Amino acid sequence: MIAPDQIDALRDAVGDGGLQEHAPVDLDGLTAALTLSPADGEGLSRTLAVLRNCGLAVAVRGSGSYAGVGNPPIGLDAFLSTGRLVGIEEFDASEGVCHVQSGTPLRDVRDALAGSGWELPLDPPGRDSTVGGCIAAASVGPRALGLPCDQVLGLTVSLTSGERVRCGGRVVKNVTGYDLNKLYSGSFGSLGVIESAWLRLRAVPERSASCEIQRSDAAGACLAAIAAARCVSRRVAAIATNGADGWRVVVELAGDAPTVERDLAWLRDEYGASDTAQEAIEQIRDLQLEVPAPLGLRFRLGALPSRLESTLVELRAGGASLLAYPGLQLVYASFSLDASPDEADVEAIFHNVKSVAHSAGGGYVCEAAPTSVKAGRDMFGDLGASAAIVRALKQRFDPTGVLNPGRFAGRN
Repeated sequence: MIAPDQIDALRDAVGDGGLQEHAPVDLDGLTAALTLSPADGEGLSRTLAVLRNCGLAVAVRGSGSYAGVGNPPIGLDAFLSTGRLVGIEEFDASEGVCHVQSGTPLRDVRDALAGSGWELPLDPPGRDSTVGGCIAAASVGPRALGLPCDQVLGLTVSLTSGERVRCGGRVVKNVTGYDLNKLYSGSFGSLGVIESAWLRLRAVPERSASCEIQRSDAAGACLAAIAAARCVSRRVAAIATNGADGWRVVVELAGDAPTVERDLAWLRDEYGASDTAQEAIEQIRDLQLEVPAPLGLRFRLGALPSRLESTLVELRAGGASLLAYPGLQLVYASFSLDASPDEADVEAIFHNVKSVAHSAGGGYVCEAAPTSVKAGRDMFGDLGASAAIVRALKQRFDPTGVLNPGRFAGRN
């Protein structure tokens, strides 16, 4: 329970209209009935400083697209929303860069760039994702050509000390030392709250085309998808399970017209690709976030191309519905659970995923699970030797556990 004097201090810090009391909202077993929504970076830094001084804990939220990702919190007094940190502060069409507030929905940025010759390279699976949420979760969707941090030139981040730190900027420079942009990207708001970002844009392609390849076996699907992922004009190369036994390969090519036409003709000749509608890409996007009903688990695994086929076969044998992006070396696996899942069955799924991920040359994250399943398990898998580094970073950047306490890897 937040004391009245603490609420008064938070109201002063967050600014006019930034403190909202509401019905309790559950987050994996804990509830909060207060949302803090600063309108600018100064308000955000003041709010974080008050939270730290009062010993309060918050869950950081953008659009809520990734609210279900992470371990159960070990403390929750309020939600901290970036929903009022919105707007494109600068767009330089001559350099192909823009400066955007973290709470800005990606669709708003895309709309603003329409007709400029540039497009946004960030492509998370959620349709309502924000700039800050995409970067903080290191989230990628079908049209991503790499991790969000690869497109971030600079960040402004508020720390729980009340400091506002800047790393990088609007231009690419060769620097010596660690790129702090990469530290905050993928940390799920556990180290600091992203206030704004300088993004590197990509040119709108002259031509784009979509095609599909159907296969009855994982080997054939992987061969076609990996080949498509190596095409110069590849923007999307995805494999998805199709029914009980089939596999569907969805490809989107984008770039200059001659290259797209050449790659499309090659895929037709070599793999029997047929034209498909652009809606196929959105179907893949929706599939990436799908969780089987009534209850289910969804995992993200890293998988080297050389291990992709065996990864898909082993996960499929365990009952998973699958989606894979060979070019990003990622596999998404969903498992259905009974309404009252048996602990032995759940443990068998986690054991299988852990074993497959180890063999595939990557780790895993459980992106969606019932709260009862999360209890006693780390949703980020076995950190191994890196556990000490994660703990040290949390202690250095958020020693009092203000930001998403317990939710990140290693329950930090």
